Amino acid sequence: VPHMELGRQLRECQITAEERNKHAFYIQRQSDQHCSRTIVDSLTPDDVRILTESEDEWNRRGHFEILYPTLQSITQYPQFFQQPRYYNMLLANWLQRYRGNRQESRGLALLQSYCEQGYHLSTESRWKTPSLKNPYQLAPLSQNKK
Repeated sequence: VPHMELGRQLRECQITAEERNKHAFYIQRQSDQHCSRTIVDSLTPDDVRILTESEDEWNRRGHFEILYPTLQSITQYPQFFQQPRYYNMLLANWLQRYRGNRQESRGLALLQSYCEQGYHLSTESRWKTPSLKNPYQLAPLSQNKK
């Protein structure tokens, strides 16, 4: 069953050292709003897996209401968490960029493109640590595609 095989592959994916570095980079700078917005500028395979799973959950919700993360809850609930979490930051910035600006189809097309390339199953990340002199200067998305 091909679908089950893909599910097994996704569960067995582990984050790479480069992906852990990205997590640490953004957690350390979580209070810098300008820097934290760049979290979705250059996605790692792990980011693509998390975002794809989140979008899939959003589409399966049916008549249920998602409490977190939503555009409203991402600003209300972080104060109740003991510490910032990378995936919460990733999802919050993804929602703000693509749902908050009515760009949902653009975000879905980006994820679909990555998945069609098999990037979400890759161990090769395209993320590079931004220069500390200008942490907001990251490569455009178009350069991140093979």
